[in-house]
Amino acid sequence: MHSRIYQISTEPISAEDFLTESNLDGHWFTKEIADCVDDEVNLTEEIDGFKTLLERHQMAAFHDEASFTFNPKGRMAYFKSAHKSFITAAQTAASLTLEQFSANEGSQLLDALSRSYCDRDGWYVFSEQYDVIPFDEFLHYAVIGQRYYIGGVLDYHA
Repeated sequence: MHSRIYQISTEPISAEDFLTESNLDGHWFTKEIADCVDDEVNLTEEIDGFKTLLERHQMAAFHDEASFTFNPKGRMAYFKSAHKSFITAAQTAASLTLEQFSANEGSQLLDALSRSYCDRDGWYVFSEQYDVIPFDEFLHYAVIGQRYYIGGVLDYHA
C-alpha cells in the first residue's frame, strides 16, 4: 500500500527545509510502518490531492497553495462516520459478558475502537511538534483557526 507523509507546520517552511527521505533514515517510522519512503513525488499534484480532500469535507480554507486553516465544523464532518463506528464498537464492548471478555472476545472490538478513532493505515503528518503521526491523530490535535503550512511530501509503502 502506498500513501503519503505531509510535512505540516505552524510556521512557513522554506524549500531547503522540506521533508526528504533522508529525514526518516533510521527513524522508527521506517522501521515499524514503512518499508520504504520516496521524496520523488510531484509536489504540486500531492498538495492538490491534499487540498481536494480537505475541501471535499469542508475541513479547511486555503489561503494559498501552501497554507490553510481548519474550519470549525470541518473536523466534525471528517470524523462523522468514524464516530458512528466508534460508538457501535463501544456499545458492543459494553455488552460483553464476563465470560466473553475472559475468552478474549473483546480484542477485535478494541481494534475496531482504535481504528475508528485513528486510521493508522493512511496519510501521516510530519511536524516538529509531533514527529510523525497519523493524519487522524494530527486532526484530533489541530487548532481550529490556526494557520498551517505545507512543506515536503513523501510517498511511503507499507
